Amino acid sequence: TCTGGALTVAAEGLAVHVGGRWFPAGAGVDPRVNALAAGDGAVWVGTDRGLFRLVGPEVRVWREAEGLPSDKVLSLARMRSGALLVGTARGAVVVDEGEVRSALPKGAGVELRGVWAVGEDPSGAWWLGTSHGLFRVRGQTWSRIGMATGHLPDDWVTALAFDGDRVWVGTYAAGVARLDADGEGWKATALGGGRINPRGLTV
Repeated sequence: TCTGGALTVAAEGLAVHVGGRWFPAGAGVDPRVNALAAGDGAVWVGTDRGLFRLVGPEVRVWREAEGLPSDKVLSLARMRSGALLVGTARGAVVVDEGEVRSALPKGAGVELRGVWAVGEDPSGAWWLGTSHGLFRVRGQTWSRIGMATGHLPDDWVTALAFDGDRVWVGTYAAGVARLDADGEGWKATALGGGRINPRGLTV
């Protein structure tokens, strides 16, 4: 990911490329990095032991004690508001100005496990790709999309990409599915393609 003209990469820890040279970065950040996001001069790092925010030499960390559902952070996405959508091994939350809040409406009664992919579509809806299907959250309304609804070839969602009203969904064992907005619902097309790695789709 890139911020402030510096390229940050994760490969058994963090490194920054500045002025043609590589430098180690993120002292104290867990080296088991699962996701990166950048914005507003900060680099966000999702790891097996928490969510880290780096601004220059300053490091701040969020774990269960700070409100995350799990220390294991699997996916990150910056939203248009500037907040961060965070997927963990036991649910998803939004981190906004340092505060953690739920990514699901109150009373939704949904238990999320293994949130491997997160994103915000152009309408402002949040999408959560989990080990047991895909969830769409819009305001106080949520819906589940998966094998049972006839939309996905596999319920383990590993990657998401958005293109207008179209959503591309990568799965662990059955390739890519395309969802096209169809009135109040979705028209699904299975494209195949084998195993899709986490964050393995882009448009």
